[in-house]
Formats: sequence, C-alpha cells, structure tokens
Amino acid sequence: MVPVYALSVATFFVSSRYRLPLLVPLAAGAGFAFVRVAEAARGRDRLRLAAYAAALAPLLALAFWPHRLDDGRSEERTVMLLWLVDNGQGQEARRRLPAVEAAHPEPAFFLFRVGQALDENREAAAAVPLLQRSLALDPRAETHLALGQALFDAGQAGDAIPHLEAALAANVRPDLAGFGLVQALAAAGRPAEAVARLERLSLPAGTDAASLLAAGNVALQIGRPDLALRFLDRGIAADPRMAAIREKRGLSLAMLERRAEARAELEEAHRLDPASASACLNLAVLEAQGGRLEAARALAREALRLQPDYPHARGLLAELERAR
Repeated sequence: MVPVYALSVATFFVSSRYRLPLLVPLAAGAGFAFVRVAEAARGRDRLRLAAYAAALAPLLALAFWPHRLDDGRSEERTVMLLWLVDNGQGQEARRRLPAVEAAHPEPAFFLFRVGQALDENREAAAAVPLLQRSLALDPRAETHLALGQALFDAGQAGDAIPHLEAALAANVRPDLAGFGLVQALAAAGRPAEAVARLERLSLPAGTDAASLLAAGNVALQIGRPDLALRFLDRGIAADPRMAAIREKRGLSLAMLERRAEARAELEEAHRLDPASASACLNLAVLEAQGGRLEAARALAREALRLQPDYPHARGLLAELERAR
C-alpha cells in the first residue's frame, strides 16, 4: 500500500493533507518491524537479526538524515498565521512570526503573504515593514504593488507612489495598480497627475460596483465630474440598486449643471436608502439652489434627524433659516 499510495500522491498532489494518510500504514509497518525484531531477539536468531539490521539501518539513516527537504511544516505554520490574522488576532500572529520566518525556506514569499493579509485586515501599519523586508529579499513587482497599497492604507500616500508606479510599469494588475496610483497622487496633493492617470485608467469588464464607485469618488475629489460619470454609469449598470452610486452620480450631474437629472438621481438614492443623511443633504442643497427653500429646510431637518452630529446639515439649515 505504502509505495502505491506514495506514488499516486507524488503524481497528483503535493499538499500535506494528502500526504498525511501515509502515517497510518507507515505506523503499522513500523510496529510490525519491531515485533519481528523482538521475535528474532527472543529466539536468538542471529541470521534474521543481521538481515533485519541490514534492512533497517539504511531506512533509519534515510529517516533521520538532515536532507533539508520541505516537510510541510513551514506551510502549515504559515497557514496558521494567516488564520490568526483573518480572525482578528494579528498581534498573536506577529508574536509567532519570527520563529516561523527563521525556519521558512522562502522567507520573502512568507513575509509577502503575511503582510498582504495584515493589510487586507486593516492592519496596514503592521503590514508595511513586513512587505518592505520581503521586497529587500526579493524585488518582485507583485510586492511593489502590495507595499504601495499598504503604504496608502497607512496614510503614507507619497511613499506609496513609486511602488505603485513600479507595479504599473511591470504590468502587474494594471487596473488595480493604476487606480491605486490615482488615489495616491490625489492624496499626495498632485491633482494634475492624478487627472492624467485617471483619464487613461481602464477598468476591465466585470469590475464590481464598489470598485467603480471608488473610482468615481476619486474623480469627484479631484474636481472631474465628467470622469466620475464614466465610472458611475458603469457602476449603476452593474448594480442599479446601490444607493451610494446613485447619490454620487447625482452630485456629478449637479456639478455639471444638469440639475433636473441630478435631482432625479438623488431622489432615487434617497428612495433606495431612506436612512442616508448625505442623500437628504445633497437634495436639500439642490432644492435651495433652485429657490425651493421650504423643501430644502425640510430635507436639511431630515438629514439632522438621521444624523444629529452632521455639521454640514446644521450649517445649511442655519443659512436657510437666516434667508427667511
């Protein structure tokens, strides 16, 4: 059984969960060997003992020889650290990390995986040094991308830019790297470069609505509602019931002085999410600009009811009350 099973595993699988069942027949075979040796020893059968010794000696040498082949422990320990990070125990994962790293055959890839997991679980500040060490050990373009994202998430947009540019130059996830670069340039106070990048940004077909909304938000932040519409229109096609996309599209239309369309879009956003204070406030602003002050006051009060600590709604209401 052992040789046939081992060959089948070697042919099709490398994962430890497929190798583990070999332990059972190997343990049975080892027990049988000990029994036969004990029988030969009790019977003082020197010939059999010599034959067993000749067979067992090379097997023992093979088993205990430090051949430094991967026994799967490093991968299992890595998976444990990733599980800890994914389950909110990042501090415990970082405590165990040095011991796992010291024995890992590929420390750069190990640090990359753990750093990426920390960033995905909102521990960007802890992810950055791990990804920096990974990049120093193995300067892969994928690591540049992960480090750029982690630096941006950690509030270091300026430091993120060269890494995102390196990933984009290597054509690694150009949609993700390109959008990350736009965000970093905008956050670093380089709006002209952000606009130039955004104009060239091409998100692939099938991009989810949340990503398209994020792209539209960046376009609005840098004052380009026309570019925002390019992404938000696709977002509505992807998910027509997402209120946030409707609201941002309404804002874009209002900035372009297309007020009738903007009002319809904001009303639809309010209908889809009646608990959205920002949708109420944006509608109130639009009503005020159109001279419908009483409707604007009612919407501003509704925004404050939904979010009592909303300073923009409070300020707008105060202005509208002074205009009576």
